[in-house]
Amino acid sequence: MTITIEATKAYEKEKTGVGWYTYYIVEQLLKVPSMEINFVFYLNPCIKSQISNLKSQKENKKLKILRLHWPARYFWTQLRLSLEMMIHPPDVLFIPAHLPPLVHPKRLVITVHDLAFKEYPNVYSKKELWLQEWGIRRVLKKAWRIITPSEFTKNEIVKYYPWADANKIFVVPHGVKKISAKGGPASGWQNFHSRSKTLLYIGRLEHKKNIINLIKAFNLLKKNYSPLTTHYSLILAGSPGFGYAAIRREIATSPYKAAIQELGYLPHEEINDLLQTCSVFVFPSLYEGFGMPLLEACAQGVPVACSDIMPFHEVGGDVPLYFNPHDPHDIAEKIHTLLNDKSLAQKKSALGVARAHGYTWRHAAQKTLEVLTIN
Repeated sequence: MTITIEATKAYEKEKTGVGWYTYYIVEQLLKVPSMEINFVFYLNPCIKSQISNLKSQKENKKLKILRLHWPARYFWTQLRLSLEMMIHPPDVLFIPAHLPPLVHPKRLVITVHDLAFKEYPNVYSKKELWLQEWGIRRVLKKAWRIITPSEFTKNEIVKYYPWADANKIFVVPHGVKKISAKGGPASGWQNFHSRSKTLLYIGRLEHKKNIINLIKAFNLLKKNYSPLTTHYSLILAGSPGFGYAAIRREIATSPYKAAIQELGYLPHEEINDLLQTCSVFVFPSLYEGFGMPLLEACAQGVPVACSDIMPFHEVGGDVPLYFNPHDPHDIAEKIHTLLNDKSLAQKKSALGVARAHGYTWRHAAQKTLEVLTIN
């Protein structure tokens, strides 16, 4: 049996959540023992890729990597990948991060990460909204099976598209790679007392991530809870997105702007450095399909304060302190609680490490392979 995967995002140089999901899933799929399954990875050569990762995986005898060349910058998925489907039709095509090609095998499996465009249409252009709507309807009609990272996302599909077949939607939670900056095991709560005086956010700096309310909460934290918070800083690690100009204005007008640091996009190793040394991880997002940074923070034993939204409860359980993401006062209060109550913070730290042990990419890959292969 041959399983083909549109794996381009796994090899992008600056991967975000969907890219890391694709990377870890394809990495672990190759490690699942099976004598009867071979893999073909399709790559769009227009995307700058991490050649070192490609070279190491080319040595795998079960894997064939195809760079499908295409003269145009656009329509690679819809036209070039469709052409490959016609010339060399596979048994199964897995799309972990993209819309499907126009031509595809009957056994088409696609991961739907979230339906953010339905909840926050104002952050998308008319063209993007049309493409998202057209794409999800096509996925729901054409896919043999659909993978979602959470029950929340599955329920969102059923809510917005009640005509969709819920029986072909399979929930496969993400995993987390529990590593330290030095490549050892996750530091966990044992190193809690050595953490620096920083609050950390990881993710795009965009409207739906609720960064403006986070900055307002930081202002309140510095103002109302001094001297405890006097030397604390806020670190924002992520690339700019929709609404970034408003975020920049909020930072510029903050009386504590000198304590707010933007780091832009960072490699995974540097993110792990930050997670291992920060005091609290804050995730104020208004909408997520899963929330990988939350799980990564748990794995590193970081106390977490996050939005009171369903996917975070699904992933985090009783580990985080939950706040109303629309109320900067509540955000500030929950962060202060973790900073002020060391015993609670250490307890939450230990609970987070234990929680993260239940999420592995190996298990996610095994469940994904079942979806791809079992009749």
